[in-house]
Amino acid sequence: MKELAMCLFCIFSFCGCNGCFSKLPGTIGVTGNIAESKRREVFVCQYYAHGNFLFILNHKMMIETAWIEKHWRYATDIEKTEIEEGYQLMIRTGENEVKDYPSNFTIGVDANKYFRPCGRSSIITDFDKLPVGDSIEWFVQRNYYFSDSQPRDTIGKAILYTYPSTNDVILE
Repeated sequence: MKELAMCLFCIFSFCGCNGCFSKLPGTIGVTGNIAESKRREVFVCQYYAHGNFLFILNHKMMIETAWIEKHWRYATDIEKTEIEEGYQLMIRTGENEVKDYPSNFTIGVDANKYFRPCGRSSIITDFDKLPVGDSIEWFVQRNYYFSDSQPRDTIGKAILYTYPSTNDVILE
């Protein structure tokens, strides 16, 4: 039994189950920072938060960087990028700041559009189309459930703002 557990652990670790940074050819790609996003030519725009990103009781989530990039996959050569339809918003926070997320609250109240952890210090969500306007808002709900049979317990908002132009982008 111990050998089976160790084997499964190795397989899951190799495949990147502890985040979304697997680099196997054909897997969905996620960049670790804006510089890599630009190098892979998937960068769209950068966002920032006024003060705190979250407006809920007893929790802060400080944002280091936030950016939208095109969906992409690793090609056979993992340094190459295969661009796909859709977009993803990456938010890098402080180290281990998302370790308890989403057990106590969830950013987004729709099962298809909520933020999910992506490594130890990032969260990610997807868009079919680019957001319109100079800000994006999400409701924050208590706990982690998306059942239509239970009422949502909305406890706050999360808001990001886009930079006015690409010339105003602040790199890490």
